[in-house]
Amino acid sequence: MEKILKRVVFSGVVLLVLGTLVGCFAKKETRVFKQEVASMMETEMVFECSGNVVTENTIRITIFYDVFGVRSEEEAEEQFSDELEEEVCDGYTIEIDYQKDRVVKTAIIDYKKVDLVEFAALQGVEEELAEQGGKNAYVSMGKVEKTLLGRGFEEVIE
Repeated sequence: MEKILKRVVFSGVVLLVLGTLVGCFAKKETRVFKQEVASMMETEMVFECSGNVVTENTIRITIFYDVFGVRSEEEAEEQFSDELEEEVCDGYTIEIDYQKDRVVKTAIIDYKKVDLVEFAALQGVEEELAEQGGKNAYVSMGKVEKTLLGRGFEEVIE
């Protein structure tokens, strides 16, 4: 009986070590998706992945002033600041850069640092997070790809 118990424990340890090694050596890659909307704005989404798990996401939205009749950085800040600014939390940062002819909003989500429950609350998607496992949820690159392609994004292959 003692030998069987030792074998079971040893097998469990071996599986745990192998699982950890596989996780450490999962393929790391960067995937980029873009979308342009009628010369008004461009969206670029860059995903850092380890296997199918997204570890970081950079979202860059560029809005061109002339389409909205905006002539300066100051006018743009008046017109767009309420729409572009939002609350942040640990692991989620935003930078807004008002330029001569466009505004660029860059949001970075570091999924290794962000508290998914807090982040979901900021984004108003608490129910969706709960359906995907709450704190234990992760962002699946496969699901992201399917969603983005369905919304008219194109993957940039370099």
